Amino acid sequence: MKDEDSILVGCFGDVAWVRLNGNASHLNSHLVRDFADDYVSRGGRQIVVDLENCPGMDSTFIGILTGLTMRMAEMDGKIEVVNANDRNFKSVKKLGLDELITIDRDGTSWTEERALVADNVNRPLPKKELSKRERAEMMLKAHETLVEANEKNYSQFRDVLEYLKKDVDAMG
Repeated sequence: MKDEDSILVGCFGDVAWVRLNGNASHLNSHLVRDFADDYVSRGGRQIVVDLENCPGMDSTFIGILTGLTMRMAEMDGKIEVVNANDRNFKSVKKLGLDELITIDRDGTSWTEERALVADNVNRPLPKKELSKRERAEMMLKAHETLVEANEKNYSQFRDVLEYLKKDVDAMG
């Protein structure tokens, strides 16, 4: 993750707001995953992922977002993506996940909270590095989730899955 990239968080009542500044990728998706896990463990059930300052997402981040969305749905919770640019929306749609991941395309969701974001979403998540093994395991799980969510994704990620499985196995 570059120094200027950050993930800012804030809470508004029972909603956690996560704003990505910079690309959403395998380099920072664990930070969002860990924040969401902690938030859910404390009873949180609504998370907004704000991509206004996020020019792009890789498949690992989309896999993490998909897994969180599936998990939240099982708990009657919700994750919603706001301020996604066309590239980010197309990345989700291309993987057939636009029916699963709620993306506010017209800017009508969370109108009151959006006004508060600039002043209140200012706590950066601490940058925590993963070991090589932890990163490979996270990437493998994220890609397995993409296939679980839409089996058509298997053909696209078959080689990635095989490589990551071998990589994880080789690390013992």
